[in-house]
Amino acid sequence: MSEQHRLLSAAHAISGYKIIGDEEVLFYDTLALVKEQILLTLERTLDDLEHKGDKYHEKNFKDGVE
Repeated sequence: MSEQHRLLSAAHAISGYKIIGDEEVLFYDTLALVKEQILLTLERTLDDLEHKGDKYHEKNFKDGVE
C-alpha cells in the first residue's frame, strides 16, 4: 500500500501537483495505526484459538473466532 502511494505521489509531483507534507504524514501515521490494529486483532484471535476448549480462559471475542 505505501509503495503504491509513493509511486502515485511521485507521478503527481512529476505532473506538477503540489504534495502537501502534512497530508503525507497523516497518511503514513494512519497506515501505521491500521497495521498495529491488524496485528493486535490477529494476536487476540490466535490467543483464543490456542485456548479453544479451555473453560477458564477469558475469551477476547465473545462470539468466537470461527
